[in-house]
Amino acid sequence: MFAARHPVLSALCSVFAAYARAADPDGRIDIDATGPAGSLLRADDGTTAQSLRWTFPLTDEWARQDYRFTPETDATVRIRLKSRHAGLEHPVWAMYDGLEATGCAVRNGDFETAPSTKTGWRMEKQVEGKGAQWLVSAALAAHGKACVQVWHNGPATQDGIQVRAGIPVALSVWARAAEEPIPAPDPAAAAAFGPFDFSPGALRARYPESGLAERIAKAMAGVAPLAPRAGEYRGRRALWLNGDWHIAPMPALPETIAGRVHFVPSILARSFALQEAYAPPEADLCEADRLWYSVNVPIPREWRSAALRLRFGCVDFVGAVYLNGRHVATHAGRFTPFEVPVAPQDVAGGILNISVFMLKCNAAIADGVSWFQLGSSYRSKPLPGGISAPVCLYRENSGHVRLSKIETRLSPSRLSVRCECDEPAEGLAIEPVVIDAEGRDVLRLGAKPAAAALSWEVTWEKPHLWSPDDPYLYRIRFECSAAGSAGPLPDSLEET
Repeated sequence: MFAARHPVLSALCSVFAAYARAADPDGRIDIDATGPAGSLLRADDGTTAQSLRWTFPLTDEWARQDYRFTPETDATVRIRLKSRHAGLEHPVWAMYDGLEATGCAVRNGDFETAPSTKTGWRMEKQVEGKGAQWLVSAALAAHGKACVQVWHNGPATQDGIQVRAGIPVALSVWARAAEEPIPAPDPAAAAAFGPFDFSPGALRARYPESGLAERIAKAMAGVAPLAPRAGEYRGRRALWLNGDWHIAPMPALPETIAGRVHFVPSILARSFALQEAYAPPEADLCEADRLWYSVNVPIPREWRSAALRLRFGCVDFVGAVYLNGRHVATHAGRFTPFEVPVAPQDVAGGILNISVFMLKCNAAIADGVSWFQLGSSYRSKPLPGGISAPVCLYRENSGHVRLSKIETRLSPSRLSVRCECDEPAEGLAIEPVVIDAEGRDVLRLGAKPAAAALSWEVTWEKPHLWSPDDPYLYRIRFECSAAGSAGPLPDSLEET
């Protein structure tokens, strides 16, 4: 009261309080007797209370910390791994691993199993976007392949630990200061962009994790590549990239992406109906509204000088695509496919790293950057998301032929075809060929020199017509041939 009436004394009190906070060790674990009422715990230093605070310094190296207490009565205890409180805007991040206990039972203290209430841990998120994180990375963990990263308002909590009166409890844990932190959002910078702007600058201002592409690519260096399945995409040679991609829910450290995989395509959702058809995701992948995917793809030698395109069947909701850490495209849309070009320099080394920053729809809705729905309540209602349709890398056909239009007329039976060539090379010829349902060539329309736009119109006698009772379909293939070649080039475009 006295200090509040004197501004100078009030300021001095604030300064001394700040020094006191700064002097507190960064490591902190709370041990609370949650029942029955009146339960007390006695620390080795003589402190007796319902809640004990275990503090210790943190450095950039893992160090073992030890603590002992004795319950005064039989009690139920809660352990919360956290850190020094330094305000909500500037979290002090800490990492923990290898929690062991004698005198009581602690579950999943090595964090090798994904944390959940079933496996022993509640990963709390008292401040949006700043929750406790499970880090799957042998390079980061003190032992094994996983550890946790926490802070004061985002602790990892284990409830229901039973202790007995007079039986000492000894705890040991490995702790260290966190790796390079992820920057906080910049509302002032975000205000300079439109609400539906998903350019790299706008994404970084709203979601700083989207700017971690270079760290993601570095973390993936040396990671074993995917084994793609060779096949076709609409008549073009393709590598299908379905399989185990590396994944990191944010705001986990990007270096953890090398130690965790999840099948693509899949839907990250808590709906059991959706999970039956896809790889069941772990709980933190369902809860996270921002994630990174990454995969290394081996490129065949004969593809490295060819025109390549990367096709995503769906990234729900926003997908920012990076090749070897370089941003190439951002797409927004829940169910729409999109493609990005792959430059020769991206594949010259024989391995292509594809990384995707993905923003789920519920976060976009809550943040007012979804054009079809608004509502802050969606922040607490995770919607499905993820790379939820197949991904492929395919070789463009010679001349980059694209179908423009097909017209048919029944009387007389006429077929009209148009196509476009993005790169009509000199000496290149293009011929449409109609293929029946059995795979036989039934109509050749004649070769023409490649040009920016081409068209054909021919008579077609007695085509097999489509009907609801007989849904018969033809395909059309655009064969590309070069002057002096014995036959069509291996690249073609095929449409149904």
